[in-house]
Formats: sequence, structure tokens, C-alpha cells
Amino acid sequence: MRYCKKCLKPDTRPDYALGLEEAGAGEILVNAIDRDGAKTGYDLDLVEEVAKAVSVPVIAIGGAGHWHVLVGQTVYPVQIAAHFKIPLIVWGVHQGCDQVSHLDEVKMTRKYRCDHDLMGLEAEYLVGGHECLTEADLGQFAYPHDKVIAEVGIRGIYLSNYICWDSKQQHEDMLDLYGYETAVQQRTFDTYNHADCQHYGGLHDQIKFLKHGYGKATDHACREIRLGRMSREEGIEMVRRYRNVVPIDKARYLD
Repeated sequence: MRYCKKCLKPDTRPDYALGLEEAGAGEILVNAIDRDGAKTGYDLDLVEEVAKAVSVPVIAIGGAGHWHVLVGQTVYPVQIAAHFKIPLIVWGVHQGCDQVSHLDEVKMTRKYRCDHDLMGLEAEYLVGGHECLTEADLGQFAYPHDKVIAEVGIRGIYLSNYICWDSKQQHEDMLDLYGYETAVQQRTFDTYNHADCQHYGGLHDQIKFLKHGYGKATDHACREIRLGRMSREEGIEMVRRYRNVVPIDKARYLD
């Protein structure tokens, strides 16, 4: 269960959370929509307010952006699964959902997590070094050993492999229901995704294009073609229109 700061008046939040618990919720997921994607950290005041009102576990999302947050939230379910011998973990959506078809059946694995969530930096890589971190310091971030994963038979699957995960339609629903806002992106025609970060659709995307040969315009065009909202020719035209756009945030970022 989730609710956002824009949906409820401040003085109703604890009562609303308590109502969820009384209705049978075993845990409450608090999503601060105004921080989602902003990478400014969790809204701890909001989480504390809800946690004090209920006796069930409270989980926070919305605002994660630092390595220790990303590594923690992606390893904790796997650690719990290993400890209690739970063979299946169902995640929501993977980062590349707009880039690939659900038929590719992307799975959550140690490698996928490291490459896409942790930017190639596993916890064990930080042992030693000038910070003098030990394995004990980083134990809470450690992914279970491959032998443990194999013994329990843990698999991580994404819900977006089995249902149509249409980020454009979901954003439009957010516009209607919660007053979500859009923003023109520098290097893609999509005005929904990452509207709260100019770098993601700017310098970050240019670096991605220079490194891999494609950017967000290609990702979004592939999604639209796959869902029948754009022809292949229209998609190619969109990619050509945006691929050489020079981001205006380069100087600001380098400062």
C-alpha cells in the first residue's frame, strides 16, 4: 500500500496509515512522489510520521540516488530470501523496461544489479582502500554468496515481464489523478520520464550516446513502436532529430 504527500492532507497521514493497518495491511510502503527520481534522499520526516502511527513495518521509496541507498534496497530482499529460504522474489520493474520487450524476460541477478543499479561497484570492491573499510563494515550491503543462492534456488523476476508496463500511460494517469507535471527534455521527445532531472535527459544522455551509440530518444522510440503508437519511420526521424542535440547543462555540471 502506498500514498503520497499530494494525496492526503498533512493532518490525516497518521490516521490514514492506521486505517491501512486496521484493514489488514501487513506492511506500508510510503512513496514520496515529489522526491521520486530526484535523488535527494528519502523523506525521513514523512516516514517517521507514518512509522510512529502504526505497528507494522514501514518501507520508504522515492528519493534514492546515493550508492549506499541503492545497494541496500536491492540487496535486503535477497538477504531475507536467503535467510528464510524463500526461492522467489517478485520485483516491480527493471530499469531497462522501456528499452526491451517483456518477452526478453530480464531477471534480477547479482550481475544485473551490479551493472545497472550499482554502476558496476559491488560492496566487496570497497574493502580496504583509503577509507579502510572492512567486510564487517559492509556486511549489510553484501549480496549472498552464489552457493547460498543456488542452495535456496533464489530467483528474481520482474512483474513488468508479465504485464504491460507502459510508462507513458502510467505518467498520464498520474497527471489526471495527482497533478503530476511534465517537462520538455533536451534530447528526447518524451516529456514524462526523468522530468525532475535535467542532467538525465541532457549531459547524462549525451555521454550514453557517445559511449553506446544510442540515447533516450532511441529508448523511447522503441517503446512507442513496440506499443503501436509510432511507426518505424517516425521513430527513426525522432532519433535523428535529437541525437546530435548539445545539452545546455554541460557547463553547469562541470562547474
